[in-house]
Amino acid sequence: MIQVASPAHVRAGTRTMNFALSVILVLAVVLVGGGIWLVYLGATGTTTLSLFGTHLETQNVGVVGLVTGVVLGVIGVRRVLLSLERLGRM
Repeated sequence: MIQVASPAHVRAGTRTMNFALSVILVLAVVLVGGGIWLVYLGATGTTTLSLFGTHLETQNVGVVGLVTGVVLGVIGVRRVLLSLERLGRM
């Protein structure tokens, strides 16, 4: 079991963190689903995406939606969990 320094802080922030996590995951799933759908439909168009110093250039728009959804999901979940951990240390 995880021991936290302040259960009151965690209890107070849990609803906000759950809401933020829900919104992030819904948006990520919509982006990934839309990206997969666009790849399936064969949507074309030169698209360049620059994230964190990495450049992705593709001829299919769906790939950008897919990558954006995955990045949003991973970074969003990490940030929410990190914030929850920080609340526990207060």
